[in-house]
Amino acid sequence: HQQQQQQAEQQQQQAAEQQPAEQQQPAEQPQRAEQQQPAEQERRRRVVGHKRKAQDDVDDADIDADSDRSMYAEPGRGRRRGARSRRAAPLNVTMVDSLYTSGAGGDLMDLDYSTWASLHFLSPTSQSDSRGLQQEMTRDEFDRYIDQTYTCVLSDGRTVVEVRPGGASQRVAYEDRHHYAYLVSLTRFHESAAQINAIREGLFSIVPRSAFALLSWREVQQRVCGEPRVSVAALRSHTVFRGVESGDPLIEWFWQTLESFSEHDRSLFLQFAWGRSRLPSVHQRSQWSRMQVTFLPPFKQSDHRLPTCETCFFNVMMPRYSSRAILHQRLLTAVRHCHSLTS
Repeated sequence: HQQQQQQAEQQQQQAAEQQPAEQQQPAEQPQRAEQQQPAEQERRRRVVGHKRKAQDDVDDADIDADSDRSMYAEPGRGRRRGARSRRAAPLNVTMVDSLYTSGAGGDLMDLDYSTWASLHFLSPTSQSDSRGLQQEMTRDEFDRYIDQTYTCVLSDGRTVVEVRPGGASQRVAYEDRHHYAYLVSLTRFHESAAQINAIREGLFSIVPRSAFALLSWREVQQRVCGEPRVSVAALRSHTVFRGVESGDPLIEWFWQTLESFSEHDRSLFLQFAWGRSRLPSVHQRSQWSRMQVTFLPPFKQSDHRLPTCETCFFNVMMPRYSSRAILHQRLLTAVRHCHSLTS
């Protein structure tokens, strides 16, 4: 019993000795929090940037994963396109024109030029007009060259469908050729109506329906998919340089190098620097981030180093190369062989 009392007294004494140290800890915590606050904010900023870029990649992967027409049946894909158009974050994909022409005007010539031209039943012996088309066939030429039933081939190039009931066994007469052309146009524009309507509903849930009345289908496509060509002039107007004076030759070498790149290599540069292969449309350039190009302090072997970048923040870090030729070679090597998130 006495041993138990002694152990209890020792425990009380140890607790009393530890109490002042514990009381001091709350006072130290705010100081630690203040010290960690800038670092924590930077960490969170980078995490948000990575998550946003990762979501963009997920959207692109969802679209690229399956080329089957059933992929368009989900309105969520339309919402992704609407969100991309409002965030000035173009999809790294070229969408079929019918997705936009069915929702924003257009004609069969924009959808499928070869089919549109064939429906004119052109004379093989006449001269071309200003549009590159010949005159229309005469009755004798039609009867001699055309053996067409009321069917057409869909956009996949393989599926043949009737444009009216029993059309596979009915031959198109010369008097009905224009009506047949109308039926083909109608069939082609409605071959994916259910899927396209689902995407349109997704788009309208993000972008007001009334806004589409102000845009042509090409403008809608540009807002969703961005510009297919990477404009160096557009990059110039959205770029800031760090680590060099405004008249430093390194700046001019940098732009001369990009201008000498092919279209494909410029797209690779944008992928390398920003994690996307297209620029936003001209209507959205006030919304997208500036590219920051930082020329690093001189190193002993700067000519042997490659550029690096932070794709989430559109930041490019360039060593101080001794000549434009070396800058061109190193930058081209980097963009052709590095496609990771943070290069």
